[in-house]
Amino acid sequence: MCGLIGLISKKSISKDLIHEMLESLNHRGPDSNNYYLDNRFNLFLGHTRLSILDISDNANQPIISNNKRYVMIFNGEIYNFKKLKKLINDKFAINWKSHGDTEVLINCIEKFGFLKSLELIEGMFAIVIYDIKLQKIYLARDKFGEKPIYFGNSNGKFYFSSELKAIIRDKEFKKEIDKDSVKY
Repeated sequence: MCGLIGLISKKSISKDLIHEMLESLNHRGPDSNNYYLDNRFNLFLGHTRLSILDISDNANQPIISNNKRYVMIFNGEIYNFKKLKKLINDKFAINWKSHGDTEVLINCIEKFGFLKSLELIEGMFAIVIYDIKLQKIYLARDKFGEKPIYFGNSNGKFYFSSELKAIIRDKEFKKEIDKDSVKY
């Protein structure tokens, strides 16, 4: 189990808030925590890591693709990552730095695109991809929703996280239910 946290804001994001949000998810990933911050677009991606497949620092997140286009945070397990690694190796020359599924997943996205990668991967996951070139963010979960990812807008900010308690660390977040969004 790992922890994901992210925020896109109309105004700058304080490092105190980043650390507070990450700290609230430390129980999900005690082995490492780190974040990516793009001050140009007020975007923050944070990750707390529980090391399982590859315990080296080379598998820490957020991870940036080799071509520097994508930044990814990921929680879960890609069951067919060895098969995907072979598929990638058959078509591209990759200098692998780790032995787990995270690096395989980011390379799959870089080489085949996000939507095609979602078709190829098998597993339980919550994935956040930031496409630096297009300035777009993508959130995805496995079809059974085994790995949580909560998201929502409040006060000119878009939040997403593995747990709600990380989001409500922002004192500007309004803890209100949008009754229109839950109507049948």
